[in-house]
Amino acid sequence: LIALDPEAIMEWAKGNGVNGGYDEVVKDPRTHALIKPFIQDLNKGLASYESIKNFAILPKDVTLDAGDLTPSLKVKRKAVETKYKDMIETFYAGNVAEV
Repeated sequence: LIALDPEAIMEWAKGNGVNGGYDEVVKDPRTHALIKPFIQDLNKGLASYESIKNFAILPKDVTLDAGDLTPSLKVKRKAVETKYKDMIETFYAGNVAEV
């Protein structure tokens, strides 16, 4: 899951013809295409089992007020996992071995 800086991505969107509010910009395929090379570059230094296979851009930034972060600004994994459970499950759809 990737959280983007709302101000920075909206500035990029204006300059690249991506219209709409933040939630529409992060769903746009051009935004996904912007992020993908960064993921690929990161994966170059990782073993296959460590690499990022799928990613999704969060529909809004993680914040302290929303309960996503601790007071020291660390991600509350359980809170984020619960909040975006459906999004996370799409990463693994069809990847479970049949028993």
